Amino acid sequence: MPTLFPSSRDTITGLLSEIRSGAVTPYSLTADALDRIMRDDMEIQAWVHLYEPESLKLASEQTVRISNSEECGPLAGIPIGVKDIIDSQGALTGCGFPPFLSGDTANVASKTAPLIERLISADAIILGKTTTTQFACFDPTETRNPWSLYRTPGGSSSGSAAAVAGGMCFAAIGTQTGGSITRPAAYCGVVGFKPGFDTLPTDGIFPVAPRLDQPGFFTRSIEDAQLLWDICRESPKEEVLSRDQLRVGHLSYFFQDHAAPRMQAMLEKVTGKLTNAGCVVAETGRDIDFEAILAHHRNIMIYEAASVHQTAFALHAEHYLAGLSSLIQEGMQLPITRYQQSCDVQDAYRNISQRYFDQFDLLISPATLDEAPPLDSTGDPRFNAPWSFLGLPTITIPVELSEAGLPLGLQLIAPAGGEDQLLHDAILISSMLKTG
Repeated sequence: MPTLFPSSRDTITGLLSEIRSGAVTPYSLTADALDRIMRDDMEIQAWVHLYEPESLKLASEQTVRISNSEECGPLAGIPIGVKDIIDSQGALTGCGFPPFLSGDTANVASKTAPLIERLISADAIILGKTTTTQFACFDPTETRNPWSLYRTPGGSSSGSAAAVAGGMCFAAIGTQTGGSITRPAAYCGVVGFKPGFDTLPTDGIFPVAPRLDQPGFFTRSIEDAQLLWDICRESPKEEVLSRDQLRVGHLSYFFQDHAAPRMQAMLEKVTGKLTNAGCVVAETGRDIDFEAILAHHRNIMIYEAASVHQTAFALHAEHYLAGLSSLIQEGMQLPITRYQQSCDVQDAYRNISQRYFDQFDLLISPATLDEAPPLDSTGDPRFNAPWSFLGLPTITIPVELSEAGLPLGLQLIAPAGGEDQLLHDAILISSMLKTG
């Protein structure tokens, strides 16, 4: 059974000293992860490709290096999963699309995505590829939620979230165009960190909509997300402020209207605990029309997805699932003038959104409308898509379990360029929620 708040020994940062001392070996960690996949993934179905021999060979070599007191990278011995829209040289990038898996149309990567190269350079052990909804869109995968096999893990990074929640790896890479990191993280009770635009490399990642796509991480702790961010980031580390009093903006109007009663109750408890811990919590203004943002987000997504898939859709339309097929056809009908208008609105709103942070250090909202829905849906991304549209960094942290025993998550949003401060503040907030 998954756990909402793992012990330090079940996190990357909690294991580092034990790995370096030899108390725990890269080989034992990798073998244990593969054993758990063999045991549990028949039901969870989080993985599409495993690099078992390569992983064990690398783990064995790292174990020898550590025993010989040779230097290893900061992720030595740490098993990690990679969403199957991200390239690894010589391996298939299937994207949930049958023609990419075999024959003349097999999509074998000619080189490794820079994001994955950075993990490999840090001595991470890449276990394999995790499931994705087809081309990282909306049609559900076969993947199940480890908390309930009858609930979705969310999408599109379905396998990455489920694999981390199920204890099959310590971290996994995902991507988000609408809510594909935030929502699965919340449904599966793990941490989901989505940095802002242009902060992680996107080369070698099959696109949905380039103006919206952002990669990120699933981890078991905020500190683990912080470690992966420091390894993979494009920009130098920013100065982090230790504030006497955290100013928290409660996004209420749009989010209150759409959140289920249990999510509203969760947020009320969160704001109470933060206030008791000394934070200044207040409702935000209405500077952003979130319904309008969702409409413009969709215009950009469908237009760019149609452009990405135009050739393949003409050749292989029968292999496209219903939801994605409909989205592509809708995008083909969208006039370029409406697309350009939505791009202009996106640029304008990125400036407008910064007004929130004149008054607040960060914003909070429920991460999802409700607990994980049944398997015929990946959930509604409307609480997440605005931040993908605006390119702002977000992190989702688990808060509590619903009456049905399913995770409920909190979404934290920071200003552009505020990733380091967001991670720092998220650790503080998580501590306040556990002790408040």
